[in-house]
Amino acid sequence: MSNTSKYNCNACGYSAEVWNAPDKAPIATVDTRHCLGCKSLVEVPIEFHGGGLIADSDVVPSFLNRCPDCDSSNVVPWKVADGCPKCGEHMTKTAQAQNVSLNQLLD
Repeated sequence: MSNTSKYNCNACGYSAEVWNAPDKAPIATVDTRHCLGCKSLVEVPIEFHGGGLIADSDVVPSFLNRCPDCDSSNVVPWKVADGCPKCGEHMTKTAQAQNVSLNQLLD
């Protein structure tokens, strides 16, 4: 479980719920990224732990560092100071952090 916060851009109306820190799940570590392909904030697997799913430890799964929405590999770390992924303006926190599981965010 990780804490999330909701951010809103008053300039263009874009909003997103993002994790406050990377979440280390049993299979992969997931973190918020700015997808330059679809210009959105997405939770992206950034490190694979295996979980016994792939026997060859040198294999890098194709889903790492890829946008789950548009499949772009052009994803970069995001922090609030970076601003809105759509228009670049300041984003403000609009909701308190809450505990969520990886499954809740993927639904």
